[in-house]
Amino acid sequence: MVIALPCVVIAALAARMLLQDRELTASRLAAEERRFVSDARQALLGSVERLRVIATADARVSGPPPPELAMVAQLRGRDFALPWEDQSVEGRAAARRSERRFRAATFRGEQLESVQNNPSAAAEFYLRFGRNALTPDHRAAAMLRAARAFSTDARAADAAAAARLALETSPLIADDEGIPFVLYASRLLLQSPAIADRDRQRVVQVLGDVMASPRLNAAAAYMVRDIARELVDAPFARAIDARVRDLEQTVSLRADLAALGVAVTEDRHSSWVPYGPADNLWLIGTTAMAGHREVIALRAAPLFEAVHAATAVTLTASEDGESLAPGFSGIRAVVSPGALAGAAAESRRRRSFYLTAMLLVIGVSILSAVLLWRDVRRELQVAQLRALFVSSVSHELRTPLTAIKMFADTLLMGRAAPDAQREYLRIIVSESERLTRLLNNLLDFSTIEARQTVYRLRPQSLADVVRAAANSMTYGLAQQGFELRVSIADGLPVVAIDPDAIQQAVVNLLSNAAKYSGDSRIVELEVAIAREHVVVAVTDRGLGIAAAEQARIFEKYYRVRDGSTDRIAGTGLGLTLVEHIARGHGGCVTVRSRLGEGSRFAMEIPLVAAPTPVGHA
Repeated sequence: MVIALPCVVIAALAARMLLQDRELTASRLAAEERRFVSDARQALLGSVERLRVIATADARVSGPPPPELAMVAQLRGRDFALPWEDQSVEGRAAARRSERRFRAATFRGEQLESVQNNPSAAAEFYLRFGRNALTPDHRAAAMLRAARAFSTDARAADAAAAARLALETSPLIADDEGIPFVLYASRLLLQSPAIADRDRQRVVQVLGDVMASPRLNAAAAYMVRDIARELVDAPFARAIDARVRDLEQTVSLRADLAALGVAVTEDRHSSWVPYGPADNLWLIGTTAMAGHREVIALRAAPLFEAVHAATAVTLTASEDGESLAPGFSGIRAVVSPGALAGAAAESRRRRSFYLTAMLLVIGVSILSAVLLWRDVRRELQVAQLRALFVSSVSHELRTPLTAIKMFADTLLMGRAAPDAQREYLRIIVSESERLTRLLNNLLDFSTIEARQTVYRLRPQSLADVVRAAANSMTYGLAQQGFELRVSIADGLPVVAIDPDAIQQAVVNLLSNAAKYSGDSRIVELEVAIAREHVVVAVTDRGLGIAAAEQARIFEKYYRVRDGSTDRIAGTGLGLTLVEHIARGHGGCVTVRSRLGEGSRFAMEIPLVAAPTPVGHA
C-alpha cells in the first residue's frame, strides 16, 4: 500500500494532463495536416505540368527526355500508337529501291549454301555482296548470312569477322520486326568460339546503344535481355530489366487506357490517375495542343520523392491518407508525423515529460520494492541455510565426539571388563572414522567451491576400491543393525579412477542409505558392467524420495524436508560430492526412487576414462 498508493495518484494526474493537452492540440494538428496536403498537391501539380509541357510535340526539344517521363504517344480515339510504331526506319527508302537486287543475291546465296551444299562459297558471296550493298540494312543482312554460313562450314574465325562487320551497323537499322541487326550480330558473336574480350566489350556497348534508342520495341528489348544474360557482370542488366518492364507496361496501358477515364477536360488537360504496380507506378494524363491529343505517362516514384523531400508528405496510390483530388484521381497523401512538428512539438514535449516523470517515479518505486524484497528474501534464505548447516554439522560432530569421549572415559577409569575393552576401542575407532569422513566431506567441498579439486586418475581395480569402502562401513552399519549385502560381478576390468575419491563416494552413498532406510535394515551394494560403464549402485528399502524432489537432491546444502526426515542429521553435501566425483571421472549419478519403497543411487564410471573438467559442484 505504501508503494501502490503514490503510484496510482501520479498516474491519475499524468493521465488528466495528457487528456487536456490532446484536446487543445487536436484542432491545430488537423489544420496543419490540411495545409501540408495542399502544399503537396501544389508541388506535385507544378512538377507534372512542367513535364507535360516538355512532353508536348510542339515544345519537345532534342536530347534525352527527363527520367520522370516514361512514355509519350499520340492518341487515336480511345487508342494510341506505341512509341515504336508508325516511324520510318533509316535507309528504308533506299532499301526499297534496291530490293530486287537484294532478293536476287539472297536467292543466289541460298542456292550455293543449300542446293550445292557449299556454305563456304555462299559465305564469300554474301561478303562480296555486303561490301557493295546500296543500303545499310542490306549490308548488315548480308554480313549476318555470311557469318551463319561460315559457322556451318566450321570457320569460326571468319564467322566472327563477319559478325564484327555486321556489328558496326547503326542500332537504328532494323528488320521488319523492328529488331536491330546489331542484336543478331551480337548473338552470333557471343556464340562463336573465336570471340575475344574486346568483342564482349563491343557487345556491351552495342546493347547500351540499342537500349538508348527511342525506337526500341518489346521484341527487341526481350532480345537485348536474353543477350545480356549471356554476359557476365553486364553493367546495365538492371537497367535492361527496368526498360523491358516499362515496355510491357506500355503495352498493357494501351489495352487499359479506355478504362482509366483520362478524358481531356475543358481546359484541354485531364486529371492524372495512377497506373501499374506499386514498384513501377505511373501517372497517366492526356493533353490537347496544336490540334492533336497525346497520352503522357510519368514515373511516380521520383515525383513522389521530390514532393516528400519538399513537404514531408508521402504520396501513395493506396487507400490511406487524404485525397489529392481534384487533379489527381486515386492519389492520396499521408502526412509524416515529423511534418506536424510545429503544431505538435510542444505537446509532445509535455507528454514526454509527464510520461517520463510518471514512469521514472513508478519505476523507481517498483525497483526499490523488488530490490528490497530480493535482499530480504536472500538474507532469509542465507540465514536459514546457515542455521540448518551449522545445526547439522554441530549434530554430526557432536554424536561421534560424545561416543568417543564416553568410551574413552570408561577405559581411562578402568571400569570395563577385559572383553569389553576391545569392543569399546572398536567403537572409538569406528566413530573416529565417521568423524574423519565428515571432516573430509567439509574439506573436499571447500576445495570444490574454490575450484581447486584435481582427481588423479590411474589404472585401478574398481572391485578392490569398492570392497575397501564396504569394509570400512561394515562395523558401523552392523552396530546400527544393518545387513550390508555386497554383490561384485566377476571379471571387472581395470579402469582409470582416483581410488580415494571413489571410496569416499561409495562411503557417502552407503551412509546416506543407512540414514534414510527407516525401519528397513538391508542395504545393497552392487558393482556390474552396463552399456560400456561400470555401475556402482547402492540400494535401500527405506523412505524413498518424491519425484518433485529428485531433481534438487544433488544441490549443495539441499535436504528433503518432511516429517519423516526432520530428525535425520546431515549436512546436505554428501550427494553433491558424489555427483562431483562421478563427473570428474567422466561419468554421472542417477537416482531411481519411489516414496515408501526405497531408493537406488547408481554411479556410472566409463570403461574408457574420459573425465570432464570440473571446478565446482
